[in-house]
Amino acid sequence: MSKKGLRTLSLFITLLALTITCCPVSVVAERAYIYTWSTQGPSGIYIEVWGYGFTNYTTVTIYFDDKVVGTDTTDYYGCFWTLI
Repeated sequence: MSKKGLRTLSLFITLLALTITCCPVSVVAERAYIYTWSTQGPSGIYIEVWGYGFTNYTTVTIYFDDKVVGTDTTDYYGCFWTLI
């Protein structure tokens, strides 16, 4: 994935985190955080995505350019970790 693509993905995930924390959705905790690991690299590399502050056992769906690129379920503590 190009630098521009990674920046776009990072920005999208950040905006998704802000949307999750701002929207009144009953299954989402008050403050949920999402992070990525990998700011650059060649096309086809995996990107580590993790977060915390979600309601426990909630499905997290990760999008890139309106396409689902990953899903995970939070654990008992409301945390998740996945590679996309």
